[in-house]
Amino acid sequence: MKKLAGIIRKLIFRIKRRREMPELLRMAEYVNNIQIDTTETKER
Repeated sequence: MKKLAGIIRKLIFRIKRRREMPELLRMAEYVNNIQIDTTETKER
């Protein structure tokens, strides 16, 4: 899971620099939000 988060962050960083492909950025943010949700539920 940590590797996936790192890859997604790199993707977001690259996309933000280019300011292109908003659909991919939205998808990455969506996946990131799911990961955050799963980690929060595990802590509880």
